[in-house]
Amino acid sequence: MNPAPAPLSLRTPAPLLRLLLALSATTGMVEAASLLGMERAFAANVTGNLVFAVLGAAGAPGFALLPCLAALAAFAAGAALAGRIGAGAGRPGHGLVRAAVIESALLILAGLLALALVRAGALPGRAVLGLIALAAGAAGLRIAAVRRLALPDLSAPLGAGASLKVRLAALAMFLAGAAGGSALVLTAGLGASLLAAGGVVLAATALFVRHPQMSEG
Repeated sequence: MNPAPAPLSLRTPAPLLRLLLALSATTGMVEAASLLGMERAFAANVTGNLVFAVLGAAGAPGFALLPCLAALAAFAAGAALAGRIGAGAGRPGHGLVRAAVIESALLILAGLLALALVRAGALPGRAVLGLIALAAGAAGLRIAAVRRLALPDLSAPLGAGASLKVRLAALAMFLAGAAGGSALVLTAGLGASLLAAGGVVLAATALFVRHPQMSEG
């Protein structure tokens, strides 16, 4: 008989798990903001941009090639930066914290830029490319930083005990974030949604850093 799966707390430290779930929610928030307010470009799930880019190149109405290419390039740049941050971090958790702080700064900057562009009447259009680059760069940075951790709950085959619970929880948080982000974009605007996402990342990271287990790695 196979042994029972290890509790989550024995596989991924509880504060780190909470941080990752909060970041999953902000991924949903940013994705909703990018699809609703940034020329239909994916900020986090960038492989979808390949399909949108083909549609834009073919002249399909509602799709543009340049925003998708900007998102792909910025995501790759963010992932490359995560590699440099991770290589210089003393402990794996420290690398994630550094990446999350930079991510929050990029999202807050994107939110402020969105507010400025709205006041100037520059949205939508090519002015939105800067927003796409900031959001996709932030997503690439964080996703690569999380993958560098190589956590058992995230790298184990789907359905392997605790891994399934973690992935389902992450999916639920992503969907909740997407719903909340969509509501913010539609009611308060793109800038407010991006600022909120950056604020959540910063707050979740601060709580993680203050937890006693942070000193353990």
